[in-house]
Amino acid sequence: VRHPGLGKALRSAVDLILDSQAQNPTRGWRYQVNARDADSTVSGAQIVALLAARNAGIEVPDRALDEAFRYMESCQGPDGGIGYTSAGNSNAVRTAIAVTCAAVGGRKDSRLFRGGVEYLSQAQNMRHEGFSGYLFYYLYYASQAYFHIGPEMWEQWNQDNIRRLMGTQNPDGSWQDNMGREYATATGLLSLALNFRFLPVYER
Repeated sequence: VRHPGLGKALRSAVDLILDSQAQNPTRGWRYQVNARDADSTVSGAQIVALLAARNAGIEVPDRALDEAFRYMESCQGPDGGIGYTSAGNSNAVRTAIAVTCAAVGGRKDSRLFRGGVEYLSQAQNMRHEGFSGYLFYYLYYASQAYFHIGPEMWEQWNQDNIRRLMGTQNPDGSWQDNMGREYATATGLLSLALNFRFLPVYER
C-alpha cells in the first residue's frame, strides 16, 4: 500500500491508543478514550491493533504491550477463561480474544495463552447458537485462536466453521445477525480467510 497519507494516519491512530492507555489506571481500554476502567474485549482489540501497527513498522513501546497484557491476565480466572472487566464469569468469546492476542504477541509460553487454550479445548464442542448476537464476533477471534493453538484443533474448528457458514449463508452470499448484514458478512469472511494465509503471521 503506497498511499502517501496512510503512514501518518496510522501513527496518529497508534498515538491515540497509547495516550488513552496512559490515562487509564488499569492500563487497559474501554469504549471512551478517557475511561478510567477497562474491559477485556476493547483491550483485546487495542492489543491486536498495536501488534499489527508494530508489524507494519510503527514504533510501539514494549512497556505499553507489557502493561496491556498484565491487564488481560488480571481478567483470567482459575479455569483459564477470561472475564469481562475482571476474573470470573469466563466465556469462550473473550478467551479466544486473549489467546489470539497472546499468540500474535509472541507469548505462547504465558499462562494467558496456556490457560486460555485449556479453556477453549473444553469449549470447542459447545453449541455456538448460544452466542446470540455475538456469534460472528466469536467466529472472527476463535478462528485465529484455534489456528495458533495447533493443527489438530484448527482442522476440527475450520471444518466445523466452513459447514456452519455454508449452512447459514444467504442466497446473495451474505450472512446476517443482529449487528447487520455487512458486519456479519465481513467477520464471517475474515474467519474463513485464514485458509488462504494472506498475512505472514498466519503462514505455516
